[in-house]
Amino acid sequence: MHKTRELEALEAFYISHLKTRAPEKPWTCPIWLQTAWYFKKPKNAKGKLKTTKPDTDNLVKTLKDCMKKAGYFKDDALVAMELTAKFWAEETQAHGIEIKMIDLTDKNYD
Repeated sequence: MHKTRELEALEAFYISHLKTRAPEKPWTCPIWLQTAWYFKKPKNAKGKLKTTKPDTDNLVKTLKDCMKKAGYFKDDALVAMELTAKFWAEETQAHGIEIKMIDLTDKNYD
């Protein structure tokens, strides 16, 4: 698959920011990845939930690829559970991504 220059630039941006917060060693355990995406709210947007593109699956796929490259986990296949939400950021609120990883090793999913 050929990546656009825009996607390559976005990935480089993500990786540079993610590396500053990466764990000391990549995780090798089963992971629950929770992400909340905050987008700048246009004047005509209603409500708090963003129900327009980009789709959550596309957002998370790119983010997981970048998290792997930045050293968060050994393989993005380790992400066994995901919770993703898209919101409109209020005027006084920063836009960006909140990321939380939870180790599922001892959570009794067997």
